[in-house]
Amino acid sequence: MHVAFGGLVVLVCLGLIVVRIATGDAVGVWVGTYAVGAVLGGWGLALARGGRARWAFAVICVAVVVASLGDSPALR
Repeated sequence: MHVAFGGLVVLVCLGLIVVRIATGDAVGVWVGTYAVGAVLGGWGLALARGGRARWAFAVICVAVVVASLGDSPALR
């Protein structure tokens, strides 16, 4: 289950980067927050595959929080 959530976080972060660039948003800090969220989601996925479910859950939660900062009005 954690592997699926980690993969979902990675796909959503990468998808949001593509969508926001395609709609004409200027590249800024939000790209970094989505990219860090994708990297952390991938790390959580790797941890989950290695049997570290608690660490994977914690890292995936941090990935979601960091990625959600990309949608904040301060970073637009």
